[in-house]
Amino acid sequence: MEACSLEELKEHFEAKIERLTRCMDLAAEVIGLGAPVTKCREQLIAVNSELCLAESAVGQLREHVKIQRQQVEEAKVAMENELVNHVKYTVTHLPDRLPSLQKPQQNSNQVEQSNHRIPLIPRQANNHDINHERPPSAADKKSTGFKKQHYVPQMEILTIDEFNSVPKYMKGRLSYNIINSMVDGINLTLTTKYDLMHKVPSKLTEAKRKKYHKFKEQENKNTKGVFFFIDDDFKNYSKLKYDNTARSIITILRHVGRLREIRGGGVTRFAVI
Repeated sequence: MEACSLEELKEHFEAKIERLTRCMDLAAEVIGLGAPVTKCREQLIAVNSELCLAESAVGQLREHVKIQRQQVEEAKVAMENELVNHVKYTVTHLPDRLPSLQKPQQNSNQVEQSNHRIPLIPRQANNHDINHERPPSAADKKSTGFKKQHYVPQMEILTIDEFNSVPKYMKGRLSYNIINSMVDGINLTLTTKYDLMHKVPSKLTEAKRKKYHKFKEQENKNTKGVFFFIDDDFKNYSKLKYDNTARSIITILRHVGRLREIRGGGVTRFAVI
């Protein structure tokens, strides 16, 4: 007997029991017609034995089905518990920062060899962005304290996938949060530097005017339209140390395509990509 499912097995035994029952009915008819009692009794005993075997098999089948159902319910409970534990673990171990945007990964060779990248400039307004209202007049600007807005790019923090893609020899013992703390420091450095660069030099104090001209001296033909900083800028404005750890993180940020180097004039500049 071959059965592909419990339902087929059940149907097989039910059909067999039905045939045995019909045989018993026929045997009773034969006895009633005067057949030898001894022969009929032997047939009945044989039929009864087969019927008992069929009933035993059906009983075993029912017990097996019961056990399988119980195992299915236990498996469902185990899966639910595992899912709950996984969610609890994930919530407990969420990083301090979560990225808002994922960028395609680039290796350090691709970043260094790309010398003609599109500079980071403010997005040009399209037809839907144009404000058709009257532009503010000089009197409006003076009365409302109108200030011209300028664009300073902010480096996106590393994603978990990017962090995991960094080779072990490069990452060492640096954690995900330490690397993104460096990203925060770089963003603070860029904001502070270019806030000063967008001011009118003649309206600055003597100290700030010197810083302004120092920033201008760091620019060359390769930095046009590019936002960059040097190690001294990071030391002065990030509120973090520029030590071996910071240098290692700079290497990692170059590897994942967040920074690239621009050299020239004895100065190493780190440009935001």
